[in-house]
Amino acid sequence: METPCPVCGHVNHENGTSCANCHVDLYDSLMEIVATRSLSILHTNPLKTVQTQLLENAQPIIIYFDHDDVPMVVDRGQSFVIGRQDDRAKVDVDIDLSTLGALEKGVSRSHLILDTAIQPPHVTDLDSYNYSYINGQQLQPQRSYPLASGDELRLGHLTMRVYYK
Repeated sequence: METPCPVCGHVNHENGTSCANCHVDLYDSLMEIVATRSLSILHTNPLKTVQTQLLENAQPIIIYFDHDDVPMVVDRGQSFVIGRQDDRAKVDVDIDLSTLGALEKGVSRSHLILDTAIQPPHVTDLDSYNYSYINGQQLQPQRSYPLASGDELRLGHLTMRVYYK
C-alpha cells in the first residue's frame, strides 16, 4: 500500500515509519493532520477506559485506509471489533468500515479484533470469510498476531496501514 508523506507528498511504497524522500517521521506528521480534522466517516461505540501502567502515556494508533486522504485515530487501552455494521443481523462492531466500501471489498460483519491495550498492538481474525493479512501473509483464524508500526493490514480487499509509537 502506498502512503503519501504529508510533508513533501512523496509516495512511500515500503512499510517504513519515515518518508523515504524527506525522512520525516510519518507518525508525527499524520498526528498533526488528524489533530486538526474532524473524523466523522466511521462509527465507533463509546470507549471503555482501561488503564494500564504500560499504556498510560501511549499515543493513539493511526490507521490510513486505501486511498483515503484522512487517517483514522484509535485510542489505546481496549480491544475493538472491526467489520461492518448490519442492523438486520444484529451485528454490532466498534469500528464500522461500511462507508469505505467494506461489503464490496469482502469485509465480514465481525472481521477482526484490534487489541490496543497491549504493546505492540495485536490483531486476531474472527474466522472472516475473506481472511485477514499482515504484509501479504494470511492470518490464521482465532490466533493473535503483533502489528509493527507501518504494517499493511488487509481485511478481504480493504487495505490499511497502521502507525503507532
